[in-house]
Amino acid sequence: MLAISRIASFPGVEQVTIDFGVAVFDDKFAMFSYLPPAFVQLAAQTNLGIEISHYARSDRVA
Repeated sequence: MLAISRIASFPGVEQVTIDFGVAVFDDKFAMFSYLPPAFVQLAAQTNLGIEISHYARSDRVA
């Protein structure tokens, strides 16, 4: 995380975010994404934002 901390504190950098892409299948009622406290704490210490992007997906073949 030291490298991320250096990037986040580089002059001119306003925001640093890590994004996790998640496929959302149309037959699922609910989805859950768990981020362990140690990861969230490290992200906060390095001023790193966390984002989870949800993308609609279907297994149907066109």
